[in-house]
Amino acid sequence: MIRSKHLRVGAAAGTVVISLVALAGCSGKTSVSGKVTFDGKSVDDRGVISFRPVGQGRPVAGEIKGGMYYLDVDKGLTAGTYKVEVYWKQKGKEVRSSDPPNKQYQMNEIIPRKYNTETTLMADIKPGSNSKDFDLPK
Repeated sequence: MIRSKHLRVGAAAGTVVISLVALAGCSGKTSVSGKVTFDGKSVDDRGVISFRPVGQGRPVAGEIKGGMYYLDVDKGLTAGTYKVEVYWKQKGKEVRSSDPPNKQYQMNEIIPRKYNTETTLMADIKPGSNSKDFDLPK
C-alpha cells in the first residue's frame, strides 16, 4: 500500500513537470530575423525596422546591421500580425551647426513612405523562430 501511494505521488509529480515543460514550450521564445534590401542594396547600419501590431500590443523595433535584423521576446515581440516599417537614413549635405566643430550632415530618409509611415508591408509572426526577408523595390 505504501509503495503504490509513492508511485501515485511520483506519477502525479511527473505529470505536473511534463505539463509545465510543455506549457513553457508553447510560450517559448518568439523571434524574427531576416535580410532587408532597398533597390537591391543591403540596408546598412543606419537602418531601423519596426513591427507594429495590428490591433493591441506594443510596437517592437531594432537596428538593421549589415542588411540583417533580429527581434525577439526580450524586445517585446509576441506572436501576431504586424505592420512592418523600414527606415534608412543617409548623410545628406553638410550644414553649419552652432556646436563645435560647427559642421554636421543632414540625415535624409531614403526609404519611400510606402515602406514606413504609410507602410504596405505585413508580417505574420508565429510562436518560435521566424524568418522574414524584405526586398524593397524603389
